[in-house]
Amino acid sequence: VSIRLSGVRTTGPEDPQLRLEPRILDFGDVAVGETKQMTVTAHNDGSATLYIYHTSTVEPFADGQDASWYPVSVASGQSIDLRVTFSPTEAKSYQEALVVNWNSPTGGMPGTVEAHGTGVAARGPSIYLSADKAIVHDGEALSLSFGVRNPGPERAINLLGAVKFPDGTLLFYPGFSLEPQPVFVRVAEKSAIGPMEILRVPFSNALPKGQYVFYAAVLNPYNYDMQIEGNIASTSWVFE
Repeated sequence: VSIRLSGVRTTGPEDPQLRLEPRILDFGDVAVGETKQMTVTAHNDGSATLYIYHTSTVEPFADGQDASWYPVSVASGQSIDLRVTFSPTEAKSYQEALVVNWNSPTGGMPGTVEAHGTGVAARGPSIYLSADKAIVHDGEALSLSFGVRNPGPERAINLLGAVKFPDGTLLFYPGFSLEPQPVFVRVAEKSAIGPMEILRVPFSNALPKGQYVFYAAVLNPYNYDMQIEGNIASTSWVFE
């Protein structure tokens, strides 16, 4: 007489046991073209060594480890961090699963983590201005400084500056003419320029009294309509 026995293999006290934390990775808003990294911690709550063979997901999410890093072992009671990256290519929401393949004693489903994030329009360079005085008197000089911050990839920009006199006349920097004179600048990836002094003006009674305003803007250098791509900055002072 022969008896055939069958059953389902369950996790025992001498087996590895995978626990992933957190179970949801929320990358939030990330600019298109940029990359954000987060980590998932893989715990081994079992008694035997746990082996992680590889992880997989769908773009724009990706395994942050080099392929040669696998397989990796996790001793009983220990944990290891797994890097996950999010690099959106479009301005929209994404949601995918990160799959962790390990030496499950039951041969069952791999561990999974939900990953989601939103691609947003890339942030362009911005300009800022500052004057060293709010009020200028006869015989004093005013110093004007500017700076540019670029949170995104390397790019070319035009900088346009102009000063408005108390009577409303607008003259464009750097030649102080009636015609715009954009200055071409190339800014490196995730970089900043300045602050640096761009103007030092001695004031005398030959200049009109009243409020002066200096404006600056970031323009698209390849658009002949002088399209503004970043912000418009301004600073003002009064000549008494």
